[in-house]
Amino acid sequence: MGQKDLETCVVLSLNDTEKLKIDLNELEYVCDVEISPEKGFLDSEIKRKLRREIEKEAKKYEADIAVIHTQDCTEDFLTSIKYGFSLYKYKN
Repeated sequence: MGQKDLETCVVLSLNDTEKLKIDLNELEYVCDVEISPEKGFLDSEIKRKLRREIEKEAKKYEADIAVIHTQDCTEDFLTSIKYGFSLYKYKN
């Protein structure tokens, strides 16, 4: 059972791609996406919501990998997190 069967994508940070020695030039660039800030009390809940949003965008563009390049986090009464990421497909 692969990623396509599970309708999910791999989500990595730019740091992770360097550590794993993934050459993004070997992948097909799809587009950049920015997710509006999600708010909540717990970081884990917010990140779960953001993960679902990333997967929706990846499914829309049939992308295999999402590479997060920006994260904006603010903390007042509620925590707010926003991601900017690039989507990639494996080249055929």
